[in-house]
Amino acid sequence: MTLNNTITLSSTDSAQAEQAFKSLMQEKDVITVLVFGNTAVSQQAIQSADVRAGSAPAGFKRKAVWMQNTSQWDTLKKYVKSGSIAVSSVDPAKLTAIGISLSDKIDSEVPNTKTPDFIVMELAFVQASQE
Repeated sequence: MTLNNTITLSSTDSAQAEQAFKSLMQEKDVITVLVFGNTAVSQQAIQSADVRAGSAPAGFKRKAVWMQNTSQWDTLKKYVKSGSIAVSSVDPAKLTAIGISLSDKIDSEVPNTKTPDFIVMELAFVQASQE
């Protein structure tokens, strides 16, 4: 699958994954949707997020990030802050994705009970952009 607007974190090199995520969080004016896992649902989610990341209706750059190895969340969560959703409440086993605002706060989530189609993933970006 071709993902033009996605950063795929290395699932085997934790240091490389951390550096890529940290660099993205330090970048200014980027709204991010982080997709967890490597299941059929997360693959659908990352494809939808990638397409929606290519559109920037509010003028801010969007990026999708694919964290296939969800155990990396324990290390990477230090680079984001609590927004309308607390960092401590993010459980990759229960979520397909989270939306991260321009100020690196978690402001949206996609529970794994929802089908991650284009509308759901667009809403994740929009809700993250409201801060």
